[in-house]
Amino acid sequence: MSGNERREVVAEGGQDLGEGYLIQGLDLRDIINFIDRKNKKFQAITLTEYEEILDKHSPEFRAIRKITLDNYNNYTRSVVRAIFGDVENIGV
Repeated sequence: MSGNERREVVAEGGQDLGEGYLIQGLDLRDIINFIDRKNKKFQAITLTEYEEILDKHSPEFRAIRKITLDNYNNYTRSVVRAIFGDVENIGV
């Protein structure tokens, strides 16, 4: 496929989600749930590693935990939005 051809992302039910690749036969909810599960798994691994270094009741740990969770969630949200568009408001 050349760079000039239009590629569409079509969700279940034929909803056009903007430019990207054609995705048929995949449930958008399943994909987003998979991404969310992976996000939470990596958050847990990261926080467990922080707990090995810092006391989890310390102010430093609480600050690092908040920053880490906020950034993981923002990154994951931006990836989903870049691939599928604004899916937060389509009842997923």
